[in-house]
Amino acid sequence: VCRHIKSGDVLLLNRQPTLHRPSIQAHRARILPGEKVLRLHYANCKAYNADFDGDEMNAHFPQNELGRAEAYTLAFTDEQYLVPKDGKPLPGLIQDHMISGVSMTIRGCFFTREQYMELVYRGLTDKKGRIKTFPPAIMKPQRLWTGKQVVSTLLINIIPENHVPLNLTGKAKIGGKAWMKGPANSCLNLDSMCESQVIIRSGELLCGVLDKAHFGSSAYGLVHCCYEIYGGETSGKVLTCLGRLFTAYLQLYRGFTMGIEDILVKPEADRKRHKIIKKSTQCGVEVVRAALNLPETSSREDVQGKWQDAHLCKDQRDFNMVDLKFKEEVNNYNNEVNKVCMPFGLHRSFPENNLQLMVQSGAKGSTVNTVQVMTVIVLSSYEFFFHCMAGREGLVDTAVKTSRSGYLQRCIIKHLEGLVVQYDLTVRDSDGSVVQFLYGEDGLDIPKTQFLQPEQFPFIADNYEVIEKTNHLNEALERMEPHQAKQQFKAIRKWWARHQNSVRREGGFLLFSQKKMATVKTQIPGGESIHGRDPATLQLLKMWYELDEKKRRKYLKKANKCPDPSLAVWRPDSYFASVSETFEKGVEDYISKRECKSRGGCMQPALSSDR
Repeated sequence: VCRHIKSGDVLLLNRQPTLHRPSIQAHRARILPGEKVLRLHYANCKAYNADFDGDEMNAHFPQNELGRAEAYTLAFTDEQYLVPKDGKPLPGLIQDHMISGVSMTIRGCFFTREQYMELVYRGLTDKKGRIKTFPPAIMKPQRLWTGKQVVSTLLINIIPENHVPLNLTGKAKIGGKAWMKGPANSCLNLDSMCESQVIIRSGELLCGVLDKAHFGSSAYGLVHCCYEIYGGETSGKVLTCLGRLFTAYLQLYRGFTMGIEDILVKPEADRKRHKIIKKSTQCGVEVVRAALNLPETSSREDVQGKWQDAHLCKDQRDFNMVDLKFKEEVNNYNNEVNKVCMPFGLHRSFPENNLQLMVQSGAKGSTVNTVQVMTVIVLSSYEFFFHCMAGREGLVDTAVKTSRSGYLQRCIIKHLEGLVVQYDLTVRDSDGSVVQFLYGEDGLDIPKTQFLQPEQFPFIADNYEVIEKTNHLNEALERMEPHQAKQQFKAIRKWWARHQNSVRREGGFLLFSQKKMATVKTQIPGGESIHGRDPATLQLLKMWYELDEKKRRKYLKKANKCPDPSLAVWRPDSYFASVSETFEKGVEDYISKRECKSRGGCMQPALSSDR
């Protein structure tokens, strides 16, 4: 042994089964004398599918500088934020942090100067140097800071020095309807200054609550935007600091518990619920009558007889149809009960209702779980027993399916592991055969395409200064020459303007066959097909090959040949602005809309397609 591991050393951590790339990640070690277990941040657990009930992991210690450098720069947890599969975020805060985040950023949450400083210090424990703070939101009769200001203070201190703060407009997971205290007014605009609309300007959270959509493993949230603009190190700091802050807030100022009052309903809602349940017990005959297409005049005894026959018959189609109709009817009644009880029928409404707060914020559970918890307390012993049976069946089913799907996935991966993107950008198999000429038909790296969707163009435009500074765009654009790709797109647009009603790809052989096919078919009326082609078609093909060069060129000249796509002519890795036609059209459409708005009086900075 050369030496033992010290704090700050890089370790490669792996948990079996290793199903995807983030199952092996690099972590900085922190040695805790006397400890005999691995400690891991909650945010990284999802990548490993790890929990704290006795999981075992493998740790590998890189032995040379090259291995350590690769671990720090390529395999480090901050660089594993997006999944290679679809480019969606993987790490995120969970459970208690969701509750704390919503409670802290909600309107009406205020802190004194001492509390504000305490929370900021708890979030920025390892910050060196001076900390930027905000002035209080309320001055009289007491100086108070809001929870939103605490989060904003963390954000402006985490953002790298000399970088422009973040601008973000998004939505919280908690919808606008959840904040209503009664039936909605038809003229009410739920998106106007509602807590479901998250607005961040110059790094300050002005409106909205932060929940799973912004610091969970969700796309286009606060952490994802920080990763895209400032890089993995900053997004990692945001997750770490928010985790510390929300834990401190829950420990020091709020706490969280759930009681029986959170599942009780108002007397009026309870009466309506019992009325619906009573009505549901009388619908059986009607359901069987509708499922078996029996006339309305058929008696109850006839319906029961047909239902018994369906049970005993070997052909189970009638039985299955009745079963399907029963499920549909039960779902309808279930939805009616839900509508009556939630959210306005609850004794304690959101956000004071802690069970609803848990579900709405994305911490844990769903509406179905809420209804089941509310129902279990009024079940009879028989109903409770069958409820447990159904639950057990679900667990067994899950356990059986897991092994089957796992083996199926392993087989697929084993067959596809030979596919490699080569240096000429083609995707080839192990024997060198071409599978795709460009990876994904556009040559784009999946984790880097998330903000190239047209819906995200406004975000890029709002944060253009930051992106320009972070990625040194000015230096890059000076060395790039987009004119080749631009000329190709110009030629395609010009062709489309001339041939709006013609077929996109029209060849010389097509024109030749359209002219000669009728004559050939009269000469050769029929016959046996060879390789799927009739004798007339084969004769036409033979005539085309026998044409002299001059006549063939005449047909080729008449053909309306559309210019090839830019990606087919100019390699996207070597020629700037060589993109797919769909993407190029999306960019041009957005720029033209933006210019129209600026002419209409909205002052927006000019933005070129290059930028």
